[in-house]
Amino acid sequence: MAINQVQREMQLQFHPEQIKAFENIETLIEEVRRCREPIQYRTVQQHLGEYIEHADNTAEEASSRLKLIETHLRRLPYNKNVIDRQSAQKKLEQDKEQADLERERYRRLGRQYRSIGDAMAWQLYGFRALPIYALGLNASPGPISQSKKRGADAEAKKVDELWDEYQAFALRHDYTNLLRVWDLSIFYPMTLT
Repeated sequence: MAINQVQREMQLQFHPEQIKAFENIETLIEEVRRCREPIQYRTVQQHLGEYIEHADNTAEEASSRLKLIETHLRRLPYNKNVIDRQSAQKKLEQDKEQADLERERYRRLGRQYRSIGDAMAWQLYGFRALPIYALGLNASPGPISQSKKRGADAEAKKVDELWDEYQAFALRHDYTNLLRVWDLSIFYPMTLT
């Protein structure tokens, strides 16, 4: 039996992960508000990255599980090893619903955490709409997934290189909902004061 939309929304909003995310986001917002120096932005971004990567990886795992379950459901009528097809189908449908719910939960969490990156972008660009608008003209690249891991690792390496060499803070666009053009916005110490 499928859950109705209200039940689904309740399961999403009142899940312990969502409640914990509210606490994490509140803490991150306070950290962003106190940011004045590149090292402070860097610290917030490091914390933010952990949450985003966890949410994106968990959503991707749920998505993979969902695809596998859908394949099993399609093949069920042809599987000769299944004795009780009705109970097998019911179990697979329940597993499918759970995987779909988990995928949605973690996709939402990823978007919610990226709002912290948005706050950082607005603050770093001096609350000017033109740069935010201009850097937001591309389509969303989607979550950071295992298939994009090499690119994400290269970005992380570049962020560290810029910090080590120039003490420049590089805002990762993948950690925002707004910024879609390029991968990084680089702020040198003199541009933050």
